[in-house]
Amino acid sequence: MLSIQIIFITYFVQLKDLLKLNEEMFFGIFVNKKAIEESIERGV
Repeated sequence: MLSIQIIFITYFVQLKDLLKLNEEMFFGIFVNKKAIEESIERGV
């Protein structure tokens, strides 16, 4: 998931609003990485 966000961040670097949104999503995924992984493992 994080690698996909990096691709989006790189792609949207010229579009400041989308860049900011993708940076926020990247940070949210990074901070909650463990919980996301556990949810996937549980099948939720």
